[in-house]
Amino acid sequence: VNVTEYYGGGMYGQSLNVYDSNVSDTTVSTTNANAYGAGGFVGIKGSYNTRSCGVTNVTVTGSGTEHGGFAGRMTGGSLISSYVQDSTINGASAIGGIAGAHMGGTITNFTATRSLVNATESHAGGVAGIFGNTEISHGAVRQTYVTDIDIRANSFAGGLFGGVKYPLIYPSYVEKSYFEGSVVTETGKNAGPATGDNYNEHITRLFKMGFYEKATVNKDK
Repeated sequence: VNVTEYYGGGMYGQSLNVYDSNVSDTTVSTTNANAYGAGGFVGIKGSYNTRSCGVTNVTVTGSGTEHGGFAGRMTGGSLISSYVQDSTINGASAIGGIAGAHMGGTITNFTATRSLVNATESHAGGVAGIFGNTEISHGAVRQTYVTDIDIRANSFAGGLFGGVKYPLIYPSYVEKSYFEGSVVTETGKNAGPATGDNYNEHITRLFKMGFYEKATVNKDK
């Protein structure tokens, strides 16, 4: 699947209500540096529901931004009981194991495992490269498990999020979500088990967060 401009995925460019669907053994690639929104399953996930869907052995690659293992960009609706596994997600910035940019909607009971997330520039995360919201759309992540994931970026890499776009507007939240894997930045800075920016302490105190003992951050730096 080639994404020439924006929003392309292994199954859909833009999804409506989708249930019990899977994508496997596929490559989704961008063909120019300005392309954005490539996802293993869908390019952009809007205000519809997605349940019991999965991505296996998919490569999302290109030099653009907002690429994710499941969705390039998420702006609303619900993503429930789904997974990404055995996949590789590459791009320049805002690269995530689940979504490149999670700017609205709820991710619940999602598992991302045995995958590589790599941003050649900045903001790589196990859940999303960027987590935030807009004035009309709020983002939430609950019961989401990121395990056996390698996260790489030049700067700003986090077990869950490469960065958090503050201020988060209520009711945006993260709860009962976990990370197990490694986080490495080329600069040796701006890396953390929750987020790659300065909000690790804020997230771990205010949200119901937990991290496995197997999480490592810039171990060799």
